[in-house]
Amino acid sequence: MFNRTEAAALLTGEKLMEKHSDRSNHQQFSSAMQKIRAVLRGSDKDYLESLDENIAVLRDNRGADQQFPNRFLSDIQEGLANQKVLSVEYYSFYSDSTSAVR
Repeated sequence: MFNRTEAAALLTGEKLMEKHSDRSNHQQFSSAMQKIRAVLRGSDKDYLESLDENIAVLRDNRGADQQFPNRFLSDIQEGLANQKVLSVEYYSFYSDSTSAVR
């Protein structure tokens, strides 16, 4: 059973995941948080709800392309867990260049 402070720490993590992770990972984390909320005592659920209403994580969207598929972290985790070789190509705004690693 989770206690109040553990649930609060996970809620904070959920808020960070919401703004700083990809959609697939955020969806999985949110699903897990719903299950955790379901097993909390009533007073702890109320505490978490109050805390949830008062936490906000802001994100700087400079350079973010909203049309870009945002679902890679789960695929990378699965590849790593299954010991597959990953090939990643990324763009650096700082150096205005594209790089690839394998």
